[in-house]
Amino acid sequence: MSSRRPAPSGAAGFTLIEIIIVLVILGLVAGLVMTRGPLRSRRVELEATVRTLTGTLRLARGQAIASDRVIVVRTAADSFAMDGGPAWHLAPGQSLSPATVAFTPEGESSGGAITVASGPERVVIGVDWLTGRVWSGPVQR
Repeated sequence: MSSRRPAPSGAAGFTLIEIIIVLVILGLVAGLVMTRGPLRSRRVELEATVRTLTGTLRLARGQAIASDRVIVVRTAADSFAMDGGPAWHLAPGQSLSPATVAFTPEGESSGGAITVASGPERVVIGVDWLTGRVWSGPVQR
C-alpha cells in the first residue's frame, strides 16, 4: 500500500518577484560603485606623493652622511629627483613648487619648504636647515 503525503502548504524557494527585486537592488549598487570613478582617489595619490618625496629627502640626508658628500634633491613642477637617481613623475593633476635642497655630510641642509598640490588640497614638506629633519603637514589657509 502506498501512502502519499500531502504537499506542504508553503512551497520552498523564491518567487520570480523576489528574484527580480534582488537583481534590481544589485544593479543599483553596481551602478553607484561604477559612477564613483576610478578606485584611486586624488587624496590617496597626494598622500603617496608626499610619502615618496619625504622618503627621498630622508634618504638623501642619510646618503650624504654615509658617503661624506653633499647630496641634492631637486623638484620641478611635475617631478623630483635625487642626485644620481631616477626622476619620480607626479600623477596627473598634481604639482610641486620648484626647489633645491642640499644635504651636507654633517646632516645639515639648505632647508626649505616644498608644496605638493592636487586640486584644492595642498601639503607642505619642510626641511629644517640646521638638523636636516624632514616633516610634512597640511597647508594652513
